[in-house]
Amino acid sequence: SKSLGLTTQLFLGPDGSGSPMHHHMHAFNIIVYGKKSWTLLPPSERVYSKIRMKDWTMRPSHQHAAEYHPESKYECDQEEGDLMFIPNLWAHGVVNHGSTVALALGFSLENNPELLQ
Repeated sequence: SKSLGLTTQLFLGPDGSGSPMHHHMHAFNIIVYGKKSWTLLPPSERVYSKIRMKDWTMRPSHQHAAEYHPESKYECDQEEGDLMFIPNLWAHGVVNHGSTVALALGFSLENNPELLQ
């Protein structure tokens, strides 16, 4: 079996912080402490942005999302102990509500098709 290309990350953030819209390989995210609000877009609508999510969610028609279709947007809240799966190439951004601690595990299944069977 080829490498899964595992990546691990620890996130620590104060209230209102988060990650702008971005996309990458599959990932699991778990909240150890706190709460996050997620915005997700499918691969056909994916975007990269440098705009803070707190601002992006207030003006989603901004020029950074010229192809943005609001009907394609998914939103949810993740609380302490919740596990979130983000599929490959799904754009996503988060806003922390209160101090937040989270862990992420990124991985690739594309190099390991036998794991999908």
